[in-house]
Amino acid sequence: MEALRSGVVDDLVRWVRPDSMHLTLKFLGEIEQLQVHAIEQILDQVAGGFAEFALEMAGFGCFPNKKRPRVIWVGFDAAAAELLRLQAELTSHLELIGFEGDRRDYHPHMTLGRVRKELSAAHSRILSDWAKEAQIGTIGKFQVESISLIHSVLEPGGAVYTRLHSARFAP
Repeated sequence: MEALRSGVVDDLVRWVRPDSMHLTLKFLGEIEQLQVHAIEQILDQVAGGFAEFALEMAGFGCFPNKKRPRVIWVGFDAAAAELLRLQAELTSHLELIGFEGDRRDYHPHMTLGRVRKELSAAHSRILSDWAKEAQIGTIGKFQVESISLIHSVLEPGGAVYTRLHSARFAP
């Protein structure tokens, strides 16, 4: 993040705090308290069918694209097949209790920053040029040991996350 941050001028991006970084498997939106227990059971069931696996963070990109960056993210190496399988399994189980499938293909990423909404045309060009030029390679590997149900609340300083339930993978 520091390497990317050093290339952006005039505080054009609101960077995510390291303690708030996460990898979303399925965004559920507003849920009723009555649904929480059913979701926890699904997490436990799905997690029981997986063993721990490693993910390697590699490359960076922007949504919707580098010409009009709004979200800056780091991705995962091509060997993230187990992550894609986990996400598909979780999504299909959640559909059984009424959560809609995703309209878009799942693109695993960790958000690093969000572009501030009100940018001048000049600042937009600066940021676009920066996004096209910036490069990062492989930046680290971590072990995936569990999946969690997270409650998020948007605050003026950014989202606040609270873990409601965690399901560990099979040994």
